[in-house]
Formats: sequence, structure tokens, C-alpha cells
Amino acid sequence: MKKWMILIGFLATIQQSAHADEITLVADTWCPYSCDPSSDQPGILIEVAKIILEQAGHTVVYKEMNWARAIKEIKKGTFDGLVGAYKSDAPGFIFPAQPIMISQMSFFISEDDPWKFEAYDDLKGRKISVINEYSYGKKFDAYIQKNSNKGDQTIQELSGADATKRRIKLMALGRIDTILEDWLVFPYEIKTHQEMAEFQKFKSFKNAGNLLEAGSYIAFSPNKESSKLYADLLSKGLQDLKASGKFEEIINKYK
Repeated sequence: MKKWMILIGFLATIQQSAHADEITLVADTWCPYSCDPSSDQPGILIEVAKIILEQAGHTVVYKEMNWARAIKEIKKGTFDGLVGAYKSDAPGFIFPAQPIMISQMSFFISEDDPWKFEAYDDLKGRKISVINEYSYGKKFDAYIQKNSNKGDQTIQELSGADATKRRIKLMALGRIDTILEDWLVFPYEIKTHQEMAEFQKFKSFKNAGNLLEAGSYIAFSPNKESSKLYADLLSKGLQDLKASGKFEEIINKYK
């Protein structure tokens, strides 16, 4: 009963907007954070945003889009919010006071591969797949810039839809040996795409090491006056959503 009283109080306090807006959130597919917009499980960050912003009287529209394009369009003010952003993804954007979740980028390899990541010297000779315009933290972003498009293809940048499927195919063909992806996203994708022949080969994979943790936010356009209001709503609403137990309920749906 106490948890639901907290949630009711939270819902009452965020009914504060002067008028209702249509808020458009944009991301690429990055399940379980942001998934298929047409699904009844559109993603953890999307569900959290919908509860908080819609209870404040707004309408939330979620669109799936190439990540690089999404950043550009939101920066221009075409759309409102970038879902699943690190602070290093979107400098100058308006961020809530706290992240919705904590992300950690991990190096995923085949189960029979003995390689481990402990220091940057360990990356020598690896063929690593990353996503175009993703940020992996300042240090690894600098590594990408230094090593991308080299003759030995140390870094291979992908863009567009179905990136995980394409990366698995590249690994099956021997064109890459390492996939750098969030510690929740890659296992989720493996679990949900096991019908692919390539996934059958790599359904036994392992985490060979991690980069530093980073906050995963919904970041709002630097060119919209409404952005600070939306960021503040998320900041206040997230605290109460966690206190009510509703946040944990959403997380559990994606396990």
C-alpha cells in the first residue's frame, strides 16, 4: 500500500505543465533500452519516459531511426529527445539530473576465443565492430578515431538497421572477431534472434572485458525551449517511479 501511495503522490505532483505537448523521442533499436515502437514492449527507457511525461499531460511519440541521423535531427530541433544517450554522445544537449540506467560497454567474443581485454594494449590485432556515431566513452572514442578505416581493419563501423544481425554474420565470415556492445543489449539480441543460422554458431559467447560504466539518458534538443521542462520532469518523476517499485516492474519485463 505504501508503494502505491508514493506512486499516486508522484502522479499528482507532475500534473504541472501549462499545456499538453506532443514529445517525439527518437532512437535506433537498442533492446532492452529502446526496442520496436510497434511492440507492447518498446523498451525500458521508452516505458519510463511514457509513464512520467504522459502523466504530466503530454503525448509521447517514439520513432525508430538511424543513430547518426537521430542525433543530427534532434540537435536541429526536428525532434525532442534522444533515447539511450551517453553525455559523450550528445554534447550540448539538455540532460536530466540523473541517468535512467547505467550502461557498460563490453567486448563480446566467441566462447572458444581465449582473448581477454584488460588494457588498451590488448586491443592490438583485434578486429572490433562498433556502431557509427555511438560514443563509447572519451578514451575509446579516441581509439576509434585513431584506428578506424586502417588497412588491417582494426575498427569496423556499421550503421543502419539490424546492426547486431549484420555483426554476427561478419563474425561468422571471419571479418571481425570482437563485438563492442552494451552488456545488456548483446545478450538480449542473441536471445531474441537465435533462429538465424549465424546465431546458432555464436549462441555460446562470452564477455571478454568491459569499458567504464556510463549513464544512459534521454537527452533533449539544445534548440527547443521546452527541453529543460522535459528534462526536469524526468528527473523528478524517475525518483518517485523508483520509490514506488514501478521502475523495477518495468525492468523485470525485459529479463
